Order: sequence, then structure tokens, then C-alpha cells
Amino acid sequence: MSLRFSIKWENLDKYRRYLATAMPRAFEESVFEALDKTADDARDRAKKLVPIDTGSLQKSIRKEKRAMPAGNIIYTGIRAGGYIVNPKTRRLVDYAIPVEYGSSRNRPQPYMRPAMKWASRKTKGYFWTALSRRVNVE
Repeated sequence: MSLRFSIKWENLDKYRRYLATAMPRAFEESVFEALDKTADDARDRAKKLVPIDTGSLQKSIRKEKRAMPAGNIIYTGIRAGGYIVNPKTRRLVDYAIPVEYGSSRNRPQPYMRPAMKWASRKTKGYFWTALSRRVNVE
């Protein structure tokens, strides 16, 4: 069991059409760079916020990115759980969701949602910085 959060930019059609016709490569590269930096920030923040017992859940937090073929959705996110083995239980980390949302035995200890919310505030700035750098260079 793993927990996944992502940033999805949707309904960019008006801006995308304008910018994509004016500077298609710069626009696409800037979007990917902004989302990549945002995911890095979110991953780092989640690693700071996650409650630590053995450190396995913290080690399992990682970044994922991919472009959806639909055209106007770019997926970049962070994920927790899965491939790391907890040294106490000798099982894969499968408790990312119960830690984030709580369970009948434990209170919620959110770490992914606050990290994504915090990091997503920077996305627009990252995008415009990347785009302006590419437009000035080209």
C-alpha cells in the first residue's frame, strides 16, 4: 500500500494555446521544470514532516513524474510507501495511508498533504522564472 499525491495543471488551454504558438519548446520545458522543482520541494518537506519511528516511511518518500498523453495534463507527484523494508516488521512499508489519515487506533499525522500544499504555492513562480530565462536566452 502506498500513498500518492500529485499536482495537476488543468484547463490551461487558453494560456497554453497562446504561449505554445509563440514559444512551444520554452513553454513545455518551463512547465516540466516548474513541476519538477515543486515535486522536489514537496518531497523534501514531506520527509521533514513525516513522523519517524524506524525511518522507513521517511526513506520511502520519493518523486514521480510523467506526462499524460491526453495533452493538457502534466503529472508530477510524490509517493510514500512500497519499496522500503521496515527493519522492525521485515515487511514493505505499507502504512503510509494510515499515518497520513489516521486509523481506528491512531490519530492522523498528515505529512504529505501539508507538504504538497506548501510546495504548490511555489509552482507559478518556478514556471515564470524558467520561462523568462528561456525566452531571454533564445
